[in-house]
Amino acid sequence: KSSRNEPLEAQIPGYDIPLTIVLLEPQTIPVSSPSSPDTAELGEEADRLKESVIKYGETPNPDAVAQHLFEDKQ
Repeated sequence: KSSRNEPLEAQIPGYDIPLTIVLLEPQTIPVSSPSSPDTAELGEEADRLKESVIKYGETPNPDAVAQHLFEDKQ
């Protein structure tokens, strides 16, 4: 049973790390924006998956989907 007055700690054997400690990252973490290329690629892939589900049903045949995607790229 935990009390609100007790500090929360990570439960790692051999270590007691209070969860209020902020560990700084040594490198910058890239953040995607809706207009970034990686996000755009993910959006395109999601659209292709949605089209496949619409065309082939909830559990599409992987071979049929692969053929469909191959034909779309040509």
